[in-house]
Amino acid sequence: MSWSQVYEDRGLKWEKIDNPPVQLQVGESVYSIRITQARRALVTRRGDFMSFLTLPVDHDATYTGR
Repeated sequence: MSWSQVYEDRGLKWEKIDNPPVQLQVGESVYSIRITQARRALVTRRGDFMSFLTLPVDHDATYTGR
């Protein structure tokens, strides 16, 4: 899958998190993607790779850091 396909995929629902519940390196952004209907993951893009940062049990924790 190309990055353009990831960004546009309706199933993944790639979404930038403005106030992420994780520490970042300077210049990094955190995004949320859907991995199941009930779960989202926090990820970041590092070059050609997608790095998974967290897999919260609670869907809302993706956004609040719970």
